[in-house]
Formats: sequence, structure tokens, C-alpha cells
Amino acid sequence: MSYFRSTGLCSRWFSFSRDGFHATSIEDVIAATGMSSSAVYRYFGSKEEIIRASAEIGVARVREIFVALLDH
Repeated sequence: MSYFRSTGLCSRWFSFSRDGFHATSIEDVIAATGMSSSAVYRYFGSKEEIIRASAEIGVARVREIFVALLDH
């Protein structure tokens, strides 16, 4: 996963958590990134894809935390 996809999801999560998934438009998400719409669409085709990628990253982070805790 590219740097943009892995680190740029924070602004999207902020938009979704603040306004909710259905109330957050793709334009809101694009504005939160500070990037052009073409740059965002290059990596994500829809809000659903953004949620899917965000969830995958979140699950991976939780897994890393549990692995680290179990290793200690």
C-alpha cells in the first residue's frame, strides 16, 4: 500500500467520525485531504473503497498491538 493510502486515511476517518459515513460526501473527503480530486480518485474509486482500506489498516494496527503485547 502506498504512503498516501496508508497515511492519508486519517483525514478521511476524521470526516467520517465527525459527520457520519452517509453525511460525508466524497467532496468532503477530498477537501479533508488537501489534495486534488484526481489524486484522491487515483487511489480510491469510492467512499466504500476508502472505508475498506481504512478498516484493513485499522485491523492490521490492532493485530500489531496484540502481537507486541503477547511477545512481552
